[in-house]
Amino acid sequence: MAEKILLSKYFDLKNIIAKEDIVELKPSPRGLEKLKERLEVGDWEMVYIGDSHDDFLSAKGANVFFCMIAQGLVGDLKTLREMKEDEFGGGFIRLGKKRFPKFIVAFNYGEAKWWFETFQAFERRVKAVCFDLGDTLIVGGREEAYKLADKNWPTWEVDRLLTERNASDKLRSLIMELRLGNRWRKLGELPGMNSSEARVSAFFLLNSLGLNEKDLAFVLYSAPTRGIVGYVEELGRFCSVPINTKAVSPDTQIKDLAGKLPSKQFSLFLASGLYEVVKSKREVKLEEIGITLLASFVWISEYRKHELAAYREHSYVPRGLKEFLEFLRGRGKKLAIYSSKSRKVIETALAYEKEVVPSIGGPQSPG
Repeated sequence: MAEKILLSKYFDLKNIIAKEDIVELKPSPRGLEKLKERLEVGDWEMVYIGDSHDDFLSAKGANVFFCMIAQGLVGDLKTLREMKEDEFGGGFIRLGKKRFPKFIVAFNYGEAKWWFETFQAFERRVKAVCFDLGDTLIVGGREEAYKLADKNWPTWEVDRLLTERNASDKLRSLIMELRLGNRWRKLGELPGMNSSEARVSAFFLLNSLGLNEKDLAFVLYSAPTRGIVGYVEELGRFCSVPINTKAVSPDTQIKDLAGKLPSKQFSLFLASGLYEVVKSKREVKLEEIGITLLASFVWISEYRKHELAAYREHSYVPRGLKEFLEFLRGRGKKLAIYSSKSRKVIETALAYEKEVVPSIGGPQSPG
């Protein structure tokens, strides 16, 4: 019989920060800072374990150690190398006579446990361990929900939307034929692209405009110029997404808005930036950008219909996690979760027994 684990036994609900609990989501450090206060731990007394670049940035801003479980959105060596070259990723913190790496990479939970067991000064320093949810505490679930949304696409709702908005035959055909597949993973490797809303909106826009990930990266690292802000306001009206652009500083980069704005508002900036890129190459109506964005919102609503059932029935626990959690609990570590998922999704994932499956990344310990 397959080994199973009930994650809810390890986590107190009050030590969970979900999407509803904070205004600024990842890569903002606000969620981790709130947990530090709640758990009564100081700088460099917590480890955040995650799988994405946004998790990395959240830990960096919150002055907590970051452990990358390289089985999720960031699994390629190029991205890991870039993170190690960052002053946080390649840096050390001196605490007393000891130097500790701010960033470690573990390919499975056996390696993460090995770090704590081998480097005792590090283990003594850490008072709390916080986990991301998807591709960290659990694997799967999200993929199944994406598959079901793709399977049911196009929906009657998007057909009605395209009719009401007088979409051209070309745009209608393109949107109706879109299937996300696994391409959302590549988009998730880019900074600011942690939410499903951002990834799906970007996918729809890139495909409808004939652009690629490099164009999206260019937009993410661009400033919200006056022209882009003007398009954001127009698209906000067209899509009925209220937004106050006065609070957006021209000195920031668009990727940094991901943690400060609700996902639909952030998608307006992605759409406006991509519109500015494509209109220098050919003529495109801003109205078509708006229709494409609205269609992506419909796809996301279809995804959300399947999300809870997918996390309940099609998610698993990586091998080695149970032993790691037991080890941490035995050492008196405070355990927490910080995720951009809704509280309902997190509690659903924790409340049902999960089958343990082999983790990605080779042997369970380096020794």
